Amino acid sequence: NAVSIAVLRRRPEIATLRALGASRAGIFAAFLAEGLAIGVAGTVLGEVLGFFVSRAALRAVGGTVSSIYLPTARIAGSGYGGAVALAAAVGLSAAVLATVLPALEATRVAPSPAMRPGSIEGIARRRLWPRALGAAAALLAAFALSRAGPVDGFPLFGFAAVALVVLALALAAPLAVRLGAALPGRLMGRAFGAEGRLAAGFFGGAMARNGIAVTALAMALGMTLAMIVTVASIRETVKV
Repeated sequence: NAVSIAVLRRRPEIATLRALGASRAGIFAAFLAEGLAIGVAGTVLGEVLGFFVSRAALRAVGGTVSSIYLPTARIAGSGYGGAVALAAAVGLSAAVLATVLPALEATRVAPSPAMRPGSIEGIARRRLWPRALGAAAALLAAFALSRAGPVDGFPLFGFAAVALVVLALALAAPLAVRLGAALPGRLMGRAFGAEGRLAAGFFGGAMARNGIAVTALAMALGMTLAMIVTVASIRETVKV
């Protein structure tokens, strides 16, 4: 999200650098380094938050075990080193992989058209229907995978279906932003005149930037809910 929005906001700057002779490899390396720096910061923050969340989950499970099965038991965490190293490796790898696509997009910025503010919105509008078709195909594939049974008791196809739903959300986000701003724009235009139409157009007109932000927010909320449900289900499983 951060690197994608950075590429969108800096298109005129990237075009200027390209016009001054900056190479595509240099542009790619600059955004890759930025994504890695953001990944390091996010990984450190995630490690700290993950430590406290794991301690909270352990207290919940340990309290249930002590109160129901073995009052004298004292459950404590151990062996955090391997989990911390694995989480750091996965976090940094995910950050680098997530940066590759927007960094490649930055290398394809043409010097002349991109110097004009708002040029990316025209590109985003031309991609709306192909993205909508891709989102529909991803949802259909997710539905088909969700009907498949587990593999040795593991819901492999279920996880693949969830990944396809996330992909569909990412593809459909700009279209959702445009459609979501259409009706409020009419209502605000009738209620407040030109000022209302301008306010609605600010959100709906920036599909490329706002679409990425909407997708990132939805994924963050989904991950938060999934974490809450996971902790609750672990506690209920121990009770059973």
